[in-house]
Amino acid sequence: MITIVIYYVLVVTVSIGYHRLLSHSAFECHPFWRWFFVGIGVLAWMGSPVRWARFHDDHHRYADRDGDPHSPVLSGWRCMLLKGYWPKDSQEKRVRSLMKVPAYRFYHNHSVPIATGTGLLLFVVLPFELFINAYVLPIALFHLLAYRIGFVFLLHKQGYRNFETPGHDVNSVLAFPLLLGDAWHNNHHKYPLRPSTTVKSWEVDPAGWVVKLVSRTHQHNG
Repeated sequence: MITIVIYYVLVVTVSIGYHRLLSHSAFECHPFWRWFFVGIGVLAWMGSPVRWARFHDDHHRYADRDGDPHSPVLSGWRCMLLKGYWPKDSQEKRVRSLMKVPAYRFYHNHSVPIATGTGLLLFVVLPFELFINAYVLPIALFHLLAYRIGFVFLLHKQGYRNFETPGHDVNSVLAFPLLLGDAWHNNHHKYPLRPSTTVKSWEVDPAGWVVKLVSRTHQHNG
């Protein structure tokens, strides 16, 4: 049970932090939430948030065409590997912009030590079974189910389209148990700056609910 709970926590928080907040600036929030949501992604071995955001920028810019660094249509399962990818000189403005944000700059510079150190600490302090069920398995399943199976094999092949978009993106009911609101991929490609991925009334997006709550808190405090 704890493995499943933490798996879905990762699905929601990484979607909010790395995807909607960092990559698309889809909502405003208190700086604390930048540290929190992106930090969870770092702990889940998502790597440098700045690098991931630039990687994702080109996915939207070129959408399943030459230049898309993580199109499953072009690269298959290898599409989620960031190794060797870094923006060209003409794209450095975007990188500089992200690096001005303290949370993003810190996590970019220290993502590997943070993830490694946390893993080693949990290995030492937790009972071995809890370490496996609460740390190793959720992260492994997250990368396998959400990113390899959900994104690569479902979001560009098995589903329906509400909109005509340049890429092969679809909304996938089959992917919902793996990705929750990110399963509505066609909606997202049509409206990438929206904080929620839903269009139809029955399309559910738990991450969007959290974003709405966090945004309201920010507006109230502001």
